[in-house]
Amino acid sequence: MAFLLAFILLIIPGHGLAQADGDDGWRFPRPAFYTISYAGNNAWNPGIAFDSGFLLKEHMNIRNSGKTILRQLYFLTRYSLYLDPGSHTAFYGQYGFSYRRSGPEGWFHSLEVLPLGSYRSFLPETWAVEEGEPPERLLLAGRTYFSPGIHYHFGKHHSNDQERGWFAGCGLTLLVPYNTYVMPVFTVEMGWRFSVRKERK
Repeated sequence: MAFLLAFILLIIPGHGLAQADGDDGWRFPRPAFYTISYAGNNAWNPGIAFDSGFLLKEHMNIRNSGKTILRQLYFLTRYSLYLDPGSHTAFYGQYGFSYRRSGPEGWFHSLEVLPLGSYRSFLPETWAVEEGEPPERLLLAGRTYFSPGIHYHFGKHHSNDQERGWFAGCGLTLLVPYNTYVMPVFTVEMGWRFSVRKERK
C-alpha cells in the first residue's frame, strides 16, 4: 500500500503538466522554475535532487528607502536519489510549499516545508532464509517510509532573472517509522535554479 501511494504521488505533477498543454479539462500551471542540486548527508553519502516550483502568489513591497522586496509562495515538488554505500540506495519524493524572499541586489532566502513525502530504500543483495527451505534471493528488497522534510536555502539571482541563479543550504528529512522511532536524515544542498518557460510576446 505504501509503495502504491508513493507511485500515485509521483505521477500527479506529470499529469498536471500534461493537462496544462490542452484546451479542455483541468489545468495546472507550468513550473515557474526547476532546480538540480547536490543533496548529500556528507562526503560519503552523496545524493542528487530535482525540484520544480509552481508560483501560487507573489507580493512586491517598495520601502521608503526605495528598496524593493519580493515575496513569493510556490507549490514545490522534489525528487531525490540518495546513496549510503554499503547500506542502501534510496529514492524519495516530497511535496509542499516554498516561501522565498528576494532583495534588491538579487540575494534571496527560501524556506521549504514539505509535509508529504515517501522514501523508498533499496538494499544490496538480500536473501531470505526459512527453516527447512533453501535460501531465496529477494528482488528489490527494502522499506518504504513516510518522509516529511524542511529545507532552508540562500542564494543569488542571475542578471535580473528571478528564476535563474545559484543556491546553497541544508535540509532535514524524517523517516517514519524507522524501526520503533523516527530517523532524521540531514542533507547539505547546493545547486542551480533555472526556467524553461518562454516569455509571452
